[in-house]
Amino acid sequence: MDPPYDSNGFARVVTRDAGPKCAEKVKKGLQTMFNLVQSDKGREEVSKSFRLCKGLKSASEGEELVAWTSSAWDYLAMGDFPYSSRYVQPDGGLLPAYPVKAACDLVVAAANPVRGLVMAADMFYNATKNKKCFFNDGGKKKSTVLMASRSKTKFGMSASRPCEGTWDWQWCTEHSMPFTSGTDKDMFYPPTGPFDPVQVAKECKAQWGVEPNPFWARITYGGLKGLRLGLRNVVFSNGLLDPWSAGGVLDTRGFHSSVVKVLIPHGAHHLDLMFSHKDDPADVVIARKVELKHIAKWIFEAKRRSATLLNSSDNAEDVVVLSNADGWGTIAEA
Repeated sequence: MDPPYDSNGFARVVTRDAGPKCAEKVKKGLQTMFNLVQSDKGREEVSKSFRLCKGLKSASEGEELVAWTSSAWDYLAMGDFPYSSRYVQPDGGLLPAYPVKAACDLVVAAANPVRGLVMAADMFYNATKNKKCFFNDGGKKKSTVLMASRSKTKFGMSASRPCEGTWDWQWCTEHSMPFTSGTDKDMFYPPTGPFDPVQVAKECKAQWGVEPNPFWARITYGGLKGLRLGLRNVVFSNGLLDPWSAGGVLDTRGFHSSVVKVLIPHGAHHLDLMFSHKDDPADVVIARKVELKHIAKWIFEAKRRSATLLNSSDNAEDVVVLSNADGWGTIAEA
């Protein structure tokens, strides 16, 4: 990519959504958790706090729990809608309006940072209110973790948080996006260190038997330079609460005039493509009007071009192919 994709952008948007006070407590809680799971006594304490289905048996399993806890915030930010929603809830649970704020209220008010993380994780992973225990119940404990965060930390452990479904396959073949977190600019812990494409390739090979092609998107779409040369009739909309906006087209300078951007400050993951709701913020209502305006314009222009092409063929001999019982075969002047 030119300019390169900011691998820490996703984590920083989540952090910005949470706000400085909440972010500080989340980071402290994750760091405390990470330190606790390094010992038998600490793992026992964490297992009880999180109501785990089984006690943590090793430091590596405890570190997976830290990643699982972190991932809840990634999804809450994606689904940070202004109304109650079942979005990003595979079990059909109902998240409250602006769930990042709701989770942050729990964290800030908690007696200690780890307790706050427990309540925030419960809000996301137990949105159905029917789970008696979490994480290691023998089921799909990885199915609701961040879908594309693969890296190797400086601790030597795998910080990959892959989804076991089709998204991870797509990520390993087409959407090779680098992710890093745990910097001084985001609220996560532990630090993943620089994105490691060699380690990622090994993980994808082990999981799916394929290795990522980091140039797939550039080859397929031409990269930003290619898009500026040939792209027409696109509205790039980005909800700025959505962590994926870090990789969105936020600047359309140099593009064709038919390519426009729409920034939605109070929008999470494609909120503008959801059905209208009485609690929609004004910016998403305006965004939809802008999108509809451009779509109507493109249709009008396409019809006008078609009419022009028809009129320009007046001097040509019009023929029509007539069908008969034996198939297509008779050509006659129109």
